[in-house]
Amino acid sequence: MFAITPMALPEARVSVSKISTVVPAEPTATHRMFLSNLDLLWLPVNNVQRLRFYKISWENEFSSVVERLKESLSLVLVYFYPLAGRLDKGESGREEINCNDGGVEFIEASINIPFDEVEKDKFQHKAFFESLVRMAHPLHQQNYDTPLLSIQVTDFEGGGMCIGTTLHHVVADGNSFWHFMKSWAECCRGVPVSKLPEHRRTVFKRENKSPIPISFKAEEMVHDCIAGAKIFKFIPEELQPEKREEISAEDAEKHEENLRKWVDHKGELVYSTFCFTEQMTRQLKQRIGASTSFVAVSAQFWRCVIKAQEVPEEEPVKFVMFADCRSRVKPPLPPSYFGNCLYIGMAQTTAKELFGEEGLWFAAGVIQELVNSCTAESQINNMVDWLESMESAANGLVPLVSEFTKHIATNVVSSPRFPVYDIDYGWGRPLNVQAASMNEIGGMVLFSARDVERSTVVSTRLPRSQMDALARLLLVPED
Repeated sequence: MFAITPMALPEARVSVSKISTVVPAEPTATHRMFLSNLDLLWLPVNNVQRLRFYKISWENEFSSVVERLKESLSLVLVYFYPLAGRLDKGESGREEINCNDGGVEFIEASINIPFDEVEKDKFQHKAFFESLVRMAHPLHQQNYDTPLLSIQVTDFEGGGMCIGTTLHHVVADGNSFWHFMKSWAECCRGVPVSKLPEHRRTVFKRENKSPIPISFKAEEMVHDCIAGAKIFKFIPEELQPEKREEISAEDAEKHEENLRKWVDHKGELVYSTFCFTEQMTRQLKQRIGASTSFVAVSAQFWRCVIKAQEVPEEEPVKFVMFADCRSRVKPPLPPSYFGNCLYIGMAQTTAKELFGEEGLWFAAGVIQELVNSCTAESQINNMVDWLESMESAANGLVPLVSEFTKHIATNVVSSPRFPVYDIDYGWGRPLNVQAASMNEIGGMVLFSARDVERSTVVSTRLPRSQMDALARLLLVPED
């Protein structure tokens, strides 16, 4: 496992030749769609932006490929009509989707880079990759006239292309995003959509606020002899543990100083990808007794990235994950539920606990306990009630982000379970799938590997010296 040294490529120039709007192939019912608290939470967050690279044979002219994509996009929007709507405010002032068939933005572009060169470089992330998608921030979309989905198809020299997508997170989470992409590909191949979306977002509607106030608090974790870690939970006030002693002003100042040192990075930030093969993951699971690949890979990465960043031993560190809740609410939602259905889980310990001889085992135990917390039905309901107690659910992100950024946090997004390499429009599976960019330093973007079965690909962004250190630390010892 190692970070590949990028090849030198000519200066990239992306030229946009056409911008059009694709609407559903037939009119859909005009109406206002309720957005749940789990949707509105993501209102101020960065868009979901993904890149898929395809090799196109000489028989397929780029113009004909584009027409097939646009025609099939028009067909699939009949089923996924919220994507063709616009964000708006209802009479109460609450944001909702105006399902008005306003359409999806479709951008046709070209780039002066040979596709073969990018392929030879194993699609290692380049600065120009950010030009392969529309990079608008969701805050700019609150004029309510901007499309909620933008698609950019970029033609590379020599027979290859990239399909870049930008989706406003308030509309859908990763599970729904890839459901849409797979359905679009099915329409492009001329086969029926295998799984129609379920649009009943009112399942999370609260007629009244919870009679019991909910707070977002940290609980000490004492499980399987693991101490020194906390799991953040949404807790009804009547069930909260006794208030713990507040951190001293001296300790708070020390933590703030350490955090300033950590964020004052020197040198170029680089984006690299690492592959945990099935064998590596199996070795990790055996060493620490982890029950899942996610726990094993995440524990190894969390420990190593904190070491690579040279975080002071006494500095608190966090691990943040987002869990799909569809099967865990009552009644359970189908996998085809289209919208946001994510629980935000967060754990905290100190760097010292991760650096010790039992650090990997400790990290795995903390993450497993966090996973257990994320999958509890009561926690999901409490989170929805907590958001309902706010003037706007979007305000819920403020205390969450505030808690994330108090200390160094490793955020995990995406999932190797997403069918990213099943998106075949009729000319084969993508050669590579990745995020267009990363905002977090030292975070994790997870995908499955294309040709290595049961393997996990992890992408991250760090200063170059720290990335080199991470590559060395991530190597899994042989049995």
